[in-house]
Amino acid sequence: MTTTVTETTKTQPPKALRTAKGKKPQYFSDPAIDKLLSIVISLAGELSVTRDRLDAVERLLEQHQVFGVADVDQFHPSAEVEEIRAEKRSRFIERMMRVVEAELEEITGEDMPQSREEILESLR
Repeated sequence: MTTTVTETTKTQPPKALRTAKGKKPQYFSDPAIDKLLSIVISLAGELSVTRDRLDAVERLLEQHQVFGVADVDQFHPSAEVEEIRAEKRSRFIERMMRVVEAELEEITGEDMPQSREEILESLR
């Protein structure tokens, strides 16, 4: 089975996940533990998919005699590649922190002051 990748598929970033609305189920007495569990489960899912995809890529590359796993282990990325990776890492962390940010938004609300200056202005 082959998959055709169109130009549109290559250039479109993945759509952002939406935050679920409504009351979230609570499994532990401390809601912080529930949030941490949610982050860990999300990370585990990401890691599992990444490992499966990496395994497929490595097997295909060896099968087609492009290069082997040892070549990957010895690879040293350029500064440009490091910069790209840093940006991807940042977006990944943002996705993982979405649970915490959603809770913060729920606590503070949109009408709450967001900066020190806004707080001081609201006191005048």
